[in-house]
Amino acid sequence: MARPLDLNELRNRLKKDPTGYFDEFLLQYQHFQTQLQIFLLKPSEDYKPFSELVEFLSHVSEIYKNEMKDFPQQIADLLEKNCDILTSALRKSLVKALILLRNKNLMTPFSVLSLFFRLFRSHDKGLRELLYSHIVSDITKINKKSRNENLNRALQNFMYTMLSDPSETAAKKSLDVMIALFRKQIWNDIKTVNVISSGCFSRHTKIMVASLKFFLTIAEDDEEEKLAADAAEAKETVMKLKLKMNVRKMNHNRKRKWEGEMEEAKKAKEIKRNLAPNWPAIELIHDPQGYAEKIFGLTKRCAERFEVRLMLMNFVSRLIFTHKLSLLNFYPFVQKYLLPSGNHVTYAMAVLAQSTHDMIPPDVLTPVIRHIVDKFITDRSSVESILAGLNTIREMSARNPLIINPELLKDLTQYKTHRDKGIQSAARGLIGVYRQHDSNMLARRDRGREATENPTKPKQFGESEVASGVADIELLERIEILEKLQAEKENEKQPAKKKGKKAAEDDEDDEGEWEEVSDADDDDDDDDEEEEEQEIVQPKKKSKKNPASELKVSETGVVEVMSLADALKLQSMQEKFLNKQIDQLKSKKGVNHKAVNIYNNLPQEIDDDGDDDEDEDEDEDEDEEE
Repeated sequence: MARPLDLNELRNRLKKDPTGYFDEFLLQYQHFQTQLQIFLLKPSEDYKPFSELVEFLSHVSEIYKNEMKDFPQQIADLLEKNCDILTSALRKSLVKALILLRNKNLMTPFSVLSLFFRLFRSHDKGLRELLYSHIVSDITKINKKSRNENLNRALQNFMYTMLSDPSETAAKKSLDVMIALFRKQIWNDIKTVNVISSGCFSRHTKIMVASLKFFLTIAEDDEEEKLAADAAEAKETVMKLKLKMNVRKMNHNRKRKWEGEMEEAKKAKEIKRNLAPNWPAIELIHDPQGYAEKIFGLTKRCAERFEVRLMLMNFVSRLIFTHKLSLLNFYPFVQKYLLPSGNHVTYAMAVLAQSTHDMIPPDVLTPVIRHIVDKFITDRSSVESILAGLNTIREMSARNPLIINPELLKDLTQYKTHRDKGIQSAARGLIGVYRQHDSNMLARRDRGREATENPTKPKQFGESEVASGVADIELLERIEILEKLQAEKENEKQPAKKKGKKAAEDDEDDEGEWEEVSDADDDDDDDDEEEEEQEIVQPKKKSKKNPASELKVSETGVVEVMSLADALKLQSMQEKFLNKQIDQLKSKKGVNHKAVNIYNNLPQEIDDDGDDDEDEDEDEDEDEEE
């Protein structure tokens, strides 16, 4: 009597010989249909044979697609209708079966992903983590080679409804998926950002905080710990590989394998999280003025804990600065939190300084400055209070210099002689700000040599500079001239080579004699060519209005736009000249580096040798005359 086959053994034989074991497969599939009807009567029981049968059929479903066309939908319906009743082990086995069917393209992405989003409502934390990791990896895999816009649009619309789901857990996990896909540069479009921005108005605190952290780029504690653990593991791997190289004898194959492992370990070690503010996400918000007003209204009536209100204030200030918004009621609102004895007062000061820009009327900010001076910068205040007040005023003045009058500035600069060094440096920093923006407001002894010789004036409120051209655009003309000269020289060399070959053949036939040829004519020709090249390459002296720095206008009146290739050339030439000027300044002693304007003395040659070649030619001519 033949031994009955185990499911794992039968699965291997089915993959090797599908037609030979077709009857055994049909028997197991009919057994599954029977067990499914029995299981639906009492789905709360732990039925291990049923889960093993589901796992077996999910592996062989690719071989018998026609016979098992209803199998994926049956598993999906079983999960969706009885998810809360099923045991934890059976739920995971059914989800893994659906993931396996999706990886074999036996189910459409939208049907599986939409089901998994709805399964976020489950109270099983391990199941939610499994669903989250599969959703992120599957969407990343789908958009890896080319973006599937239809699927992305459908999923984004579905996730917008999930954010307003009654289940807080499902809404929070859906938001986490969108944030993870944005940071992976998969869904980094305007629609994704605006869907995430709607989470700031959620009635659930966790969703609101997650949305604010996304725009403020605050890393989660678990994520930081994971990054630290990955970095430590990568460092340990590199050390083991170095020890392995020194101990073991290496042949060609071992060395090649070691180099590959070493390269992967170094890449993992060098991965660092960019904690810079996520400005592109803030810039993609639709209608920033109206959105900022709504967030500010939410901040005023927010009944959450004080830390959440501070995050809302920070988000509003960042919106104001990024989009140059005018939200005049925000500054008096922040002013009531500016007290030396208040909680998180330095955070509130940073929020106030961040929200300042040059398009805010000075009359709105002047009372806030007066309040900071009265509360923080007094003779009875502590050193920490004075230091915080001076630093806040310095940052606000750097963004909008018109908010301080000369009398107040004179009083604040007197702290440069304070006994505390921190307060001295803060006061000198304020003096440095006004040296750059409005030196006439400072006392004569505080202006410095540069500001005295070239006094600076601030822009009036609402004044802006309009660019009339591109800086250093004359470099492009010099590059084009040199490229034409090089092309002409190459064209002259090709016919010269052909003539040389013909002349060599004629010399072999002729019995010619030696002839005396003078080099004077050749020298004259070479000198003429060099003078012509120097006249073309060397630009004329700059006039007050340099026509080369202006935009070129054609005869029809249309402005010619500089191409991307020309812009890249111009950038590379600017970097080359900057590096050369810096090297020249380092080699000289006693040069005032701050007073040197790099763009005023551009070198006359494009190549790195500069004017040294011309100087050497002049020295050689003088030696010959002597």
